[in-house]
Amino acid sequence: MAGSPHFASENPIARVLPLLDVPHLDRPFDYSVPTDLSDTAQPGVRVRVTFHGRQVDGYVLERCAQSDFPGKLTPIRKVTSPHPVFTGSYRELVEWTAHRYAGTIADVIRLAIPPRVARVDKEEIPATRVPDVLKSVDADLSYDLLAEESRAAWGRYRWGTSMVAALPRGGVRAAWQLLPHEDLAARACDLITVARAAGGSVLILVPDQYDLDPLYNDIVQRLGDTGIAALSAASGQAPRYRNWLYAFYGVVDVVIGTRGAAFTPLRNLHTVLMVDDGNDIYADLHAPYPHLRDVLAHRAESTGANFLAAGWSCSVAMSYRVEEGWAHYLQPEHSELKKELPRITAPGDSDKALERDPLARAARIPHTAFRAVKAALERNEPVLFQVPRRGYIPTLVCGNCREPARCRHCGGPLGLSRSTNAEGASIPVCRWCGTPEPRFTCQHCGSHTLRAATKGAGRTAEELGRAFPGFPVVLSYGDERKERIAAGPMIVVSTPGSEPVAPSGYGAVVLLDPWALTQRPDLSADEDTLRLWCNAVRLVRPFSQGGEAIIAGEPRHPLIQGLIRWDPVGVAERLCAERESALLPPSRHFIAIDGPFSAVKDFVSDVTAEVSVDTLGPIELPVFESLPASCADSGEEPLRMLLRDNGDNFDDILSEVRKISRYRSAKTKNIPVRIHVDPTRIG
Repeated sequence: MAGSPHFASENPIARVLPLLDVPHLDRPFDYSVPTDLSDTAQPGVRVRVTFHGRQVDGYVLERCAQSDFPGKLTPIRKVTSPHPVFTGSYRELVEWTAHRYAGTIADVIRLAIPPRVARVDKEEIPATRVPDVLKSVDADLSYDLLAEESRAAWGRYRWGTSMVAALPRGGVRAAWQLLPHEDLAARACDLITVARAAGGSVLILVPDQYDLDPLYNDIVQRLGDTGIAALSAASGQAPRYRNWLYAFYGVVDVVIGTRGAAFTPLRNLHTVLMVDDGNDIYADLHAPYPHLRDVLAHRAESTGANFLAAGWSCSVAMSYRVEEGWAHYLQPEHSELKKELPRITAPGDSDKALERDPLARAARIPHTAFRAVKAALERNEPVLFQVPRRGYIPTLVCGNCREPARCRHCGGPLGLSRSTNAEGASIPVCRWCGTPEPRFTCQHCGSHTLRAATKGAGRTAEELGRAFPGFPVVLSYGDERKERIAAGPMIVVSTPGSEPVAPSGYGAVVLLDPWALTQRPDLSADEDTLRLWCNAVRLVRPFSQGGEAIIAGEPRHPLIQGLIRWDPVGVAERLCAERESALLPPSRHFIAIDGPFSAVKDFVSDVTAEVSVDTLGPIELPVFESLPASCADSGEEPLRMLLRDNGDNFDDILSEVRKISRYRSAKTKNIPVRIHVDPTRIG
């Protein structure tokens, strides 16, 4: 073939990875390189090839002189993108992710590389940014790069000064518990300054667009927009793809983005900052369902970059990494915490408090909360109420036995609609199928009475408006989330995670119905609940300025005690030890196999026949988990079985799962199953 006039004279064979959906075809195939594509069809570029009679995209992995295929090779049809992005450490990262989560490389590429925009490919790439690199950035010099205010800010953390001094050398890994009123943008600018002095780049990941916009604007205001780009789906396809290419070519050396920015191919990656790593939004909902904390941790480890997981609480996963010696804690000094925290109390937390208010633990909004709210409003300060659920009265229970009220048709939970009957009473409606239930009968005790399990944000706002007339009430939840509020006295009712920022902080915050968060049937319920509470309380003014936080729950509950003491690290360590003793993640790895029971059973049997593994289930799919596509075709009820390693054979189990997945994929008669490694929701 080397002598053929129609093909490249040098290395006429290209090994191409077609972007196909099936596991058994997740491997490179040999194609011939036509003469007119010899210069452009280089390793890493995107090409169009013919596969089994149809046109598919793929990436050139390498060029070689010979092929092991004895037949005639199909030529590459065209080069669709000339940028050699899929090479080196970036290719290693994608392949590692595919292997770690038992998926295909093609699936990871769809997550990692933004959709191509043809007109952006034709644009001229600007000159690579040349940073002000210092020839030798030692510990003392890196610290001198920072302003006096920045050095003082890092000194408020235990070992903060030493950590900053170690940043230029790389390899710093920290679970960073932020001070309640920490200027995150200023600290990110410090990391960028040190990284640029060392000739490196910085990747900053935030949960969503509400976090991205203010952080990006603050950083740009301090450092200018040269070399800094925001990456998110909200940017639009063309700007997102353009900034992604700029990062690849070194035009951009700082990327601030949401989940999709985790795979940005920055040159000389120096520091990774992941904000609020416990947020489950970092667990990708698309196959192969990677968790970006693990992806970024591997990326930092393989490149020698610094990795900082920053948040106002501490995730169990990072606590486990600290326990294993992979990372260390970066915590505020206790004296600094006392300066910034509000007074955090739970009604009835002492005998004296119960004497003053015997109903403190029974009332939904206790007297102490009303008193704190009234005082804050009189000081012309806003107050925040955190309500676990949106709506009016989200769910109902039996008025006699308190069992959840269920629809007689589909078994879904009942809630009250805003429509009323002839007598003016609200009609219970199934929240799943929408069927009205005008004559409810409890399946457990036969009672016909109903009561609210918990009141939603809408009903709470209505009640607070009557209790504090003359003050505006603002709702913030879901699609109606407010990013910021104006200054002045007002009442803000928000669901967890949707709290707007007040210009000078809230005068008080009241956390209502905390049991609704802690009693969720979810392994991560406790750590997620504390994270949501901490994220709300940190918006309140310090106690020296009159700030108060009241949590209307049982004072002796371990989570509430952890909040009152502001000890998220201690809570994370306790949860980590409990999970370890129960053989649960993160000390053990779980692989969920979802699908029709017959297919799941066959798949698990194939795995257990080859490798020692604990099996759990079958169980029902977790609430809100999407149904596998195979269930619609088979007509069977979807179920889940779990595979658990024994502590040291996870790699063997993973390899076997991948092998069986490829084998079953090649057999068309087998019903496919969904494989989810280390799911955030087990069952």
